[in-house]
Amino acid sequence: MNRKLNAALILVVLAPVVLMGWLGLRSVRLEQVQTQARLEDAALRLLSRYDADMQEVIHRIEQSILPLLATPLQDPEWQRTLVRSSRYIRQPFVFAADGTLVVPDPESADLVERERYFLERSAAWRRAGNGFGTGESDKAGEEPVRRGWYTWFWEDGIQLAIWQRMEDGSVRGVELDRYALLAEVIAALPHTRLDRQTGRYAADDVAEHIALRDPRGDLLYAWGSFLPAEGATPWAMRALSGPLAAWQLAYYGSPLAADGIPPDALGLLLVILAVAIAMMATAFIVIREHRRAMREAQQRVSFVNQVSHELKTPLTNIRMYTELLEQRIAGKDPKAEQYTGILLSESRRLGRMIHNVLSFGKQGRGTLRLHKTSGVLDETISDVLEHFRPAFDRKQMVLQFEPGCPDAILFDRDAVEQVLGNLLGNAEKYAGEGATVRVVTRKEQDHGVLDVADDGPGIPPAFHEAVFKPFFRLDDRLTQQASGAGIGLSISRDLARLHGGDLVLVPTATGTCFRLTLGG
Repeated sequence: MNRKLNAALILVVLAPVVLMGWLGLRSVRLEQVQTQARLEDAALRLLSRYDADMQEVIHRIEQSILPLLATPLQDPEWQRTLVRSSRYIRQPFVFAADGTLVVPDPESADLVERERYFLERSAAWRRAGNGFGTGESDKAGEEPVRRGWYTWFWEDGIQLAIWQRMEDGSVRGVELDRYALLAEVIAALPHTRLDRQTGRYAADDVAEHIALRDPRGDLLYAWGSFLPAEGATPWAMRALSGPLAAWQLAYYGSPLAADGIPPDALGLLLVILAVAIAMMATAFIVIREHRRAMREAQQRVSFVNQVSHELKTPLTNIRMYTELLEQRIAGKDPKAEQYTGILLSESRRLGRMIHNVLSFGKQGRGTLRLHKTSGVLDETISDVLEHFRPAFDRKQMVLQFEPGCPDAILFDRDAVEQVLGNLLGNAEKYAGEGATVRVVTRKEQDHGVLDVADDGPGIPPAFHEAVFKPFFRLDDRLTQQASGAGIGLSISRDLARLHGGDLVLVPTATGTCFRLTLGG
């Protein structure tokens, strides 16, 4: 019983602690996910800002080159003038209105190396069409595209060109120096400030790493004081706008910023830990006090058992000499006979109480046992009833016996006498003067059945099971004046179940009816 109670207390403590811990961890995880989402959103906004800064650079370069395309065409001086006028220009080109490349002239034998190299790089897209359209809008009501950027890939990476359609339908453009453009773009981006003396980054640098990569994934530029591990997954990625759409920005943040426990979640975990410690301490105190109380109760029960056992011998002597005295004065002194009858009845009642106490002690130690023998149930019951008749007669109560089990069955005579004695003792105390008590037996298969019924006030249906609990007593005017320890019915049911049967209250219109079933 102690182990079960200890296990129950531990379960009562652990269940809410585990539940709170699970909820706490779930809350922490949810907070981490929300924090990660906020960080990723902030990272995307930051990348968008850097993209906007680079687009300003692209727009500025575009505005510086477009006016140069409108200068009069003087070949070859026009090409040289353009190349000298801007460090971003790698190679000018001109397409006639019919889409034929005229500058540089692919048929010319006087091409310089820069022009021949351009013809080689642009061969693929020139064969597929120059890519600048016809100068007419595809949709009605829209202005035709007159200028823009053109990108294509060659073996060493992305190539960029700015073009403009002239009034005569021809297209003039320039291929840009990719590295000059990249240098200008990078100049507009932040840089990591490293103190060469201390080897530390500037105090206002955030623990982040932002990488600019080309279409092949090669690193073009990076900044930030945090160095991610090789193969780390970026928090956020963004493709650049406009002509640099093949390039990407990737944001890497410090794991501490994403995986650390937020302050609110840390406070919640501390509260859960404090509650868990408090509950465990409470459970420890309760278990300790319970064990102490159980030890004290066991000591009291042991003491009562010892005292009860010691009372058996003098009580046996008292009853024996009372019976001898009753025989000696029989028919001589009615008053003395009455007194000896009372002495004998009360000694028997005290004997039943002592028997109940000793049985209850055995029950608590798990040593309550039966010794079944073959016998006639009606004979055993008749003997018990004879002992109770004097007490019933003094209260003018009628005791009726209807035997119905004359055949021999297997049962423990002492146990049946104890059960019947408890039931008749309760009827004597609670049924009231002038009540009728009926004892009926019958045989069902190999089992004996015993009913003890009275026409007293009865027991409310709500208490039909509670009366079998140890020390339970109905708190009403009838039971307040009745003596007893409140363990008789509990012991009687245990004895019945040890027989393989049971002791139950049978619903009746009036009074009380206990049914004892004896198994095989």
